[in-house]
Amino acid sequence: MIALRSLRLSRESPDRRVRSARQNWAGFQKDRVLSPSGISIAPMDSKHLTEARALSEAERWPHTIKDWDFMLALGRGAVALDGDRVIGTIMWWPNGESHSTLGMVIVARERQRQGLGRSLMEEALAEIGSRQVTLYATKEGMPLYTEQGFEKIDVVEQHQGQPTLPDAGAASNETPVRSMGQDDFAAIVALDAEETGRPRGVMLQALTKAGEGLVAERGGQLRGYALARPFGLGYVIGPVVAEDDRLAKTLVRTWIERLSDGFVRIDVRAASGLSGWLAAHGLSNVGEGVTMVRGGAPDGRQLSPRLFALASQALG
Repeated sequence: MIALRSLRLSRESPDRRVRSARQNWAGFQKDRVLSPSGISIAPMDSKHLTEARALSEAERWPHTIKDWDFMLALGRGAVALDGDRVIGTIMWWPNGESHSTLGMVIVARERQRQGLGRSLMEEALAEIGSRQVTLYATKEGMPLYTEQGFEKIDVVEQHQGQPTLPDAGAASNETPVRSMGQDDFAAIVALDAEETGRPRGVMLQALTKAGEGLVAERGGQLRGYALARPFGLGYVIGPVVAEDDRLAKTLVRTWIERLSDGFVRIDVRAASGLSGWLAAHGLSNVGEGVTMVRGGAPDGRQLSPRLFALASQALG
């Protein structure tokens, strides 16, 4: 087998902590041939991203090369290769020392049902090790994930479109909303960890560097936040954490007002109660995914009702 060099970023990581997070993975350093097929699995590198993006485009996923590059900078990935051609992908991201998120599991349509998805999953899970793993599954992927020990804990609804504002003032809230400042970051990380059960500071810092944030504060205490950044065809809103659905609507509506001239996506939990409200604002429900966890729900508890929207269905 041909030895491969350590993974390189195609651009500078969002910050030193992101580079450190990637270096802390124990990862394999050589490609592995899947006998007798001759297909190999290798670490994902920037040189694979054009073909990886073509695979996601074939699935009608909106990810651009820049989106793939952003995700690779935050974590690790592997590709299935037929010679030099990328025919499958998988990615995973650490959340501290005990949690991780897994996603971007794609196999070329003409190579499906040949065990490649299973091989990619086994490679990723071996590297992830004892970390708890969360992923967001399509209906087609659920049998494979169930086989690998994942259990369903939640449902996520994907909303997207060009937003409208039919109900001016309907989502008003007594808690004032303002743009996020640098001094708000520590409080956002603490609130996010409290509501998700996962330390996601590295990811949140990368998201705020890529986009912008809104915060809601009352009585000197952070009551909620919502981030937004360029993604796919336009922008994605998320994560959104708020003390109740009224504040969540105020945060999301504020972003809708700012992004009303473009295409917007938001992935909300079905339990959030926001689906009908989003549809009324021009963001149609175009599908759903299933939240699955290997190793139990975060910190052994049910997901917080104050977590309204994900960063994305890949990053969680």
